Amino acid sequence: MSDTDNTQIIAKITEILTSPEAMRIDFIFGTIKVDSAGLYTVVAALASGVVTVEIGEVSALAAAEYYSTGNHFKFPSETYGATDDEKQAILHESVHAMQDLAFGQVYPSRGTFYTYETENEAAAYVAGALYYKFATGKADDQSGEASFDEAARIAKILEDKPGGVASDEDVNRMRLFVANDPTYWFNTSLYEPTFANGPSE
Repeated sequence: MSDTDNTQIIAKITEILTSPEAMRIDFIFGTIKVDSAGLYTVVAALASGVVTVEIGEVSALAAAEYYSTGNHFKFPSETYGATDDEKQAILHESVHAMQDLAFGQVYPSRGTFYTYETENEAAAYVAGALYYKFATGKADDQSGEASFDEAARIAKILEDKPGGVASDEDVNRMRLFVANDPTYWFNTSLYEPTFANGPSE
C-alpha cells in the first residue's frame, strides 16, 4: 500500500502520541524509560519516513505489530485506532518503535544491548495501561487477560508519579506474565534479547 493510502493512520498515530494522555506517561521500567520525549521520536520518525506503516493481516493473537527489522508498524486496516482498545494498542506498539529508534542511547535509557525482549514487551504493556487509564479514567478491562491485569496494577502505582521507577519485583513479575502469554513466540524464554537494532536497520 502506498504512503498516500497510509496518511489517515499516520495521522491517528500522531494524534495519539501527542495527546495530553500520552504526554502524561513518564516512568522507568527496568532499562527502559518511557516518556513524552521518547514517544515524540516516533512521531518525528513517521513524519520523516524513517518509520513506515503497512496495512495487512497481523500475526495470530496480535492486534497490531511493530517490526524492528524494517522499522514499520503493521495494522489490520487503514481505519485502525477508532476505539480505546485500538488506541491503546497503537501506544503499546509505539513503545517498541521508541525503543528501537533510540536503541543504545545512554540517557535517558531506552534499553541497551542487554535488555530482554520480555522487558520491552512488559514496558509497552504498562505504557498502554497508563494511556488507557488517562484516556478513559478507568483501569483497562478489555480482556481480563493476565498481562493486561498485571500491567494495570503496575500502572496504578506509577500513574501519579512522573518519572517513577517500577520496582525490580514488579519488572520481574510483569516479564513473567509476558513470557507466559501465548501471544508471543518467544514465550519459552525470559532471556531473549531485545529485537531493537536502531533506526537504520
